[in-house]
This record gives sequence, C-alpha cells and structure tokens, in this order.
Amino acid sequence: MLPEASHPWNEYTPVPAHMSLAIFLEKDVAVSLLKQLVSRVQSTYVTLTGELFETCEGEFSALEWAIQPSTQPTPSWWPKGAHISFGYKYGSPYTPEEVRTAQDRIQGGGAGTATARLCRLEIRKCKGHFSRWHCDHAPHTALEAAGRPEFTAGIASLKSERQSSKSAIKEWIENFTEQNGRGPNVDEKASVNHLYTAFKDASEAYDKGVALSKMKKLKVTPLIAVGQSIEVT
Repeated sequence: MLPEASHPWNEYTPVPAHMSLAIFLEKDVAVSLLKQLVSRVQSTYVTLTGELFETCEGEFSALEWAIQPSTQPTPSWWPKGAHISFGYKYGSPYTPEEVRTAQDRIQGGGAGTATARLCRLEIRKCKGHFSRWHCDHAPHTALEAAGRPEFTAGIASLKSERQSSKSAIKEWIENFTEQNGRGPNVDEKASVNHLYTAFKDASEAYDKGVALSKMKKLKVTPLIAVGQSIEVT
C-alpha cells in the first residue's frame, strides 16, 4: 500500500515508500488477495510514530518506521507491526550514523513529512536485487479509482478523514510557528503542499459523500461520479 507518487517519502528509498500488507505469496494467491482488498480497503491517512529503525534478515537490511492509522477503530485489514519501508541494503547492516542521517532527511520537511495518505495498492515482484523489484499487478489505479473513499466509506469516516487532514495542517503550522517565532508564508506552506492537497481531496470526498447520501434518500440515481459509473439503490 503506497502514498501518492509525489509524496516526499518517495525521495528517501530506492523503491517506492510502502506498507506491506502480505509477503512471500505466490502470484495467483497475491492477485486473489488483492481483489479482496480492493473491495475492503479504503485510502487511509497514517502518521509516523517513534523513530526510524533497522531490521535484518541474513545479509538483507531494511530501514523501517512504525505507523498508525489516523482513524479509529483500527481497520480490520490493518497489518500487525505496520510500518513504512524507507531503505534497503545488502551486506553489512546500516551504521548508527546512516540511520540518523536517513531519519534527519525524512524529517527534514518538518511535521508535514510525518503524515501521508496511503491510497494505492500494488503487487510487487521481489526477485533478485531490490533495484529490480517492480509492480507486477495493480487494479486500475487501485484505491485512487475502485476504492475511492467516497464509494467505500460512510459519511462519518469521510468526515473523520477530512478532520484528520485538517489537523495535520494545523499541527504543521503550530510547530513551524513555535520553531520560527512567526507563521509560515506562502512559499513555506508550499513545502507541505501534499497536506493541503490531502485536505482538499478529503473535503471533496466528504462533500460528494453527503451529496450521494442525499440522492439516495431522494431515490435519485447519479450516472457518473468522479470518472466512474455508479448506481445508487
């Protein structure tokens, strides 16, 4: 499960920053699972918790950061030990200095880099060197299409997602003001444009969800919504 391709997290890892939902699967099993997840999983805002840490399996090392979903209760599909992978390495483990440097880079954008919206599902073929791992199967654009939150979540969940994205902006502004003794200007806000985009998307999803709900009560069937044919019954 991945954030938007433009999210700053993708600047810090040789493969796209991601949260693994299942690993070590044969392709047919993975495709079957993916089809089930597309109907169950909705885009989710997550926040980094704690600090960057290293895990090792033989000669393979990974830099990982634990995450938690912004909405409660925790989704039923949420994986145990959920984390974002930020770096891979073969041979010797990461040194403490390399871990600190990576953490400083990830946090370099301020509070805005602590939050992301996971909105895409992919199957990755992990064979050979990690630089050659690639997307082997993705349902359309995954949650950006088939699993848009306005189609997969209730009004309460959409409202919560909107509030969470708004809170992320508020937290960044408060942290910036505390550190600099003033509020951010337009250029400085542009450095966390993904937070404002996330709030805009969440607000639009909520507004559309409310509109669809009203249509359903009035027994009105919209034909096209966000590029997808739907029927409200």
